[in-house]
Amino acid sequence: MTPTDAEHDAADGSYGFQVDVRSDGPEVSLELLGRLDIAAAPTFRGCLDEIDDDVRTVVLDLAMLEFIDSSGVGELVRLRRACEVDYRVLILRDPQPRVAYVLELTGLDRLVCTPPGGSEPD
Repeated sequence: MTPTDAEHDAADGSYGFQVDVRSDGPEVSLELLGRLDIAAAPTFRGCLDEIDDDVRTVVLDLAMLEFIDSSGVGELVRLRRACEVDYRVLILRDPQPRVAYVLELTGLDRLVCTPPGGSEPD
């Protein structure tokens, strides 16, 4: 898979969303950059739909994700359910404070999250 861009205009200017996908055997890492909102949700969903069946661990690197709205939260819920059905591990890594707050409000923070520069729990 290759990086994917979705750009759209907002009242305060133009901003974009990008997913950088890295596969390493049974693990895939998706680095989310920008804003995961209603305009970017279809792009994110498309990346998820392309994950190989043999992947056992999905890591979302949220360090560069600046914003997430209800559409983005919905996509994370969809991903969590898909991972459960496919017996995959889902890891949310390094969310920025604004994104971490939304994850906490929605209960998605109960997914495995690691601190910045941290390692996976045993």
